[in-house]
Amino acid sequence: MIIEILIIIAVIYLLIGSYTDLKTREVPDIVNFSFIALAFGVNLSLSVIYSDWSFIVSSINGIIVVFPLSVTGMANKTIFCIA
Repeated sequence: MIIEILIIIAVIYLLIGSYTDLKTREVPDIVNFSFIALAFGVNLSLSVIYSDWSFIVSSINGIIVVFPLSVTGMANKTIFCIA
């Protein structure tokens, strides 16, 4: 059930980002950075709840792999959020 809720939240963020991109040709930083913080916080919470550190380790690995891509162009921030 938690996975379904997280998927719904991700889709909502992607819809907000797509809508603002189509309207203004730019996605506000608050949308991207709040999604990053939310995803990291949820993975940290899941790691604590289930006493399984693979959630947070996967999140950190995603940050390490995708961060160099996001530095080259801030349009890649959504990819950074999903990873």
